[in-house]
Amino acid sequence: MNHTVPVNADFGTMLNCAVRYAIGRRSYMPGLVIDYITPLLPLLDSRTLSVFDRDIAEHEAAGDLGDPIIDAPGWKNFRAAVQHEIASRKQCV
Repeated sequence: MNHTVPVNADFGTMLNCAVRYAIGRRSYMPGLVIDYITPLLPLLDSRTLSVFDRDIAEHEAAGDLGDPIIDAPGWKNFRAAVQHEIASRKQCV
């Protein structure tokens, strides 16, 4: 079955909520959220990307990225992908 996802002005906000829910958790949720959002990064607005970056930085500074072996590497890699997308947009301007 093929599904479509309605994308509107609130889509980025909903993804920010998903990251905020998942970050710091020690479950399957961080991986699920990261895997869902990563391929969408080029399609998201700059505000959404900036909120991802800020939220992950705050949790990293607080030592709260979840399990240091399982979850933290995923969040750090996701943040690097977010920062790469932000930087690539600055190069195009």
